[in-house]
Amino acid sequence: MKVLAFLLEPNLRLCFAKARFMKPLATTSSALGKNSARSPLMFHWVFFSLFLVSFLVAWLQAANVIKVGESGWPEAFLAITALLTTLVSLSRQLPAQNVLLVAVIIAAVAGTVQSIGALTGIPFGPYLYTDAARPKFFNVLPWAVPLAWIIILLNARGVARLILRPWRKSRLYGFRLIGVTAALAVMFDLGWEPYATQVKHFWLWNRRNCRYSGTARRRAIFLAGS
Repeated sequence: MKVLAFLLEPNLRLCFAKARFMKPLATTSSALGKNSARSPLMFHWVFFSLFLVSFLVAWLQAANVIKVGESGWPEAFLAITALLTTLVSLSRQLPAQNVLLVAVIIAAVAGTVQSIGALTGIPFGPYLYTDAARPKFFNVLPWAVPLAWIIILLNARGVARLILRPWRKSRLYGFRLIGVTAALAVMFDLGWEPYATQVKHFWLWNRRNCRYSGTARRRAIFLAGS
């Protein structure tokens, strides 16, 4: 028995040592998991707070309550904080690399289509981005246009998911989600178009053509593109 105890003693010590060090390790890993889960939430609230402040400043300036200046930085800051809030909020549900990839794809496709439209008038009709929308990429595409497409489509998708939650298990849920997302994007464009063209003068339609026909065609293609 003494020989058996002598042989088993090193193994028993090794087992006790492993048990002692593995428990804190598990606790540490769980703590790291909690901290990593809290990080997107913390960034979301930070960017969302900045978005609310920038929205308030931009709204007060649009209502002529305050005068910040002619540089347009309130609108620019509003677009940037809206984009960051959207991406961080979506990264709480999906992997961050997937969210960034989708954002890059939307920006690339939208930027290409809008640039072609500004140069050729296809597919939206003849229009021109003014200096109020500067700076521009290659003196053609305003920097905020790709950002606006990302913000509009991703947030419209989020609202559409909330609307269609009772039908989430339906076989046609995917098609319904696409349709409601596109419809919400067009509804946003209905409110954004008069402000952008008549108040801020970000772009102008060609006066030689019928104003409303070009706008109607733009919205129809906007619906299909969304």
